[in-house]
This record gives sequence, structure tokens and C-alpha cells, in this order.
Amino acid sequence: ADQWQEAEGLLDQAVTACPIDPDARRYYAETLLHRGASAEALAHLEKAIRLTPNDTSLVIRAGEICFQMGDYDNARRWANEAINIDPSSADSWALSGSIYRVEDNPRRSLADFQRALGYRPEDPNLLVTVAEIYMSLGRPGRALLHLQNLSETYVSGEVPPTVLAHKADALTALGRHQEAATQYRMLCQQAQPSAEVYYRLAQA
Repeated sequence: ADQWQEAEGLLDQAVTACPIDPDARRYYAETLLHRGASAEALAHLEKAIRLTPNDTSLVIRAGEICFQMGDYDNARRWANEAINIDPSSADSWALSGSIYRVEDNPRRSLADFQRALGYRPEDPNLLVTVAEIYMSLGRPGRALLHLQNLSETYVSGEVPPTVLAHKADALTALGRHQEAATQYRMLCQQAQPSAEVYYRLAQA
């Protein structure tokens, strides 16, 4: 209900009443995160993990908080722990890939995101991310393949602007300017296109 302060107060009472309840600590941590108390939230998550050490979602969340704090070493430690618990967890591999990506290691990042995609092949965020990494590696053909797979999961006319823009960029890089122009036109027909989109359409 977006009443975060009230939720935090109640969850504080819940943690005090039953310190060994991992769910109370999990939800309390989210309320703390909402007001920016990342270190305190992480401390509660770590206690929840000690109570339920095989809960992959808790381990991943701890890693995500470390990642957001810029603590990549601990973020990687949590990501590796989550992968050890459940090697088929797409979120674990995606977290690891995100760390390598910010550390400017696109090939390692790509390998991890591809592992994530193998376990969740139609995830739109994973498909876009993999396409972006391929573009950064100068492989627009591979990027376009993933973007086309993603486009096919949407009803015609409902492809998100981000996907259209990435497809147009990949087509431009491949020299397929007429097809790129079609994608940019579709993008311009959506609400509030930027001047940059019109500029790229003119170039195509």
C-alpha cells in the first residue's frame, strides 16, 4: 500500500518478537532499503541467510545490495555462493554477469548472461542485456538475433521502445538502413520520441 514507514515499524516489532524468523528480517530489510539504509538492510539479510542458508533468493538479494553499494568483491562472493547453492538460478548468473560488466570485462559478462538466458530463454531483460553486450563487442548480427527473438514475444505494435531502438541500431551497424529506418519510424510513432531518435531516422 506504499506505507513504508508504517511497514518498517511493524516489521521492526516482528523482528524483535521473533528474531529467528527469516521472513521478518527479509521484509524488514526491504523497508530499510526503501529509505536508503543499505548497510542496516544488508545486516538483517545476512542474519536471515544464516537462518536459512540454502535460500538462493536471500543470497542473491544480499549480492544485489552489495552491487548497488559498489562493493563488487562482496557482490561476487554472494553471486558465487548463490550459484553453488543452485547452479540453475538465472538470477545468480545474471548478478555475476552484471559485476563483470561494470568491471569492463564484457566477454566474461556475456558468458554469465548466456548461462542465465539458458535457464530463462524468454526473459526480456536478459535478452536486451545480451544484445547490448554483443553490440559493445562489435557483433551486431548476434545482437539482432536476440532482439528479434525478443520482438516475437510481443504482440505486433506493442514492442517496447528500448527494443525498437536497439534493433534499429543493430540494423544500422549491419548497413541495413531501410530496415533500420522502419524501426526508427515505429519508434517515432510512440509517445514523446527524443530528438536523437529523429536524428537517427534521418541518418538511416
